[in-house]
Amino acid sequence: MSHPGRRVAPPAAPAPVLGTPDDGPAVPFAVVSCSAQDPHHPATLLAAAGGKGWQTPRQDPDTLTWPVEVVLSFGGEAKIRAIRVLAHESKIPSRIELFIAEATGGGGAVPVPPPPSQASFRRLGHFSLKPNQESGFKARELKTVFVSARAVYLKLLLHRCHPNSFNSYSQVSLIAVTVIGDLLHSFAGLQQPTGSGGAT
Repeated sequence: MSHPGRRVAPPAAPAPVLGTPDDGPAVPFAVVSCSAQDPHHPATLLAAAGGKGWQTPRQDPDTLTWPVEVVLSFGGEAKIRAIRVLAHESKIPSRIELFIAEATGGGGAVPVPPPPSQASFRRLGHFSLKPNQESGFKARELKTVFVSARAVYLKLLLHRCHPNSFNSYSQVSLIAVTVIGDLLHSFAGLQQPTGSGGAT
């Protein structure tokens, strides 16, 4: 998989919208699991377009289990072509790993999705993020990862931050996640998507 990156401006100069028609449709999702989150910046905000994003809590980072895990559900089986991640300008994870869980055969023609806690995840790969000193911590890095996969769930594992003086609690934060692709079919019993994420 490839992972080109580019810098986009912070809120004062709005970031490009993720999942625009030029990219193809964005697959709606719901955040179904997160191992660490600030109560004012929960991971569920990642599904909201133009939201303030998710971040780990303001506490001693050594009290957290690393890497931090965030799991998205598509409410069905999605064909994924690209994954876009917009990082915070100073609360920057050093590395993000990507995993998917596929629908499994249930003895018939229709795949049967397991619940997230019982899903078997396959690693797609990882990408690194820049420390961001060159922008004075005023720009945000946008990473696009091109893949070809079918999945019911997407899991992101976020590693410890790049330390800097603007991040006193050594938090990591994502402003937006967008999955580009198509929802092939929905599954009854899965949590239904709440939004398509993205940044405005």
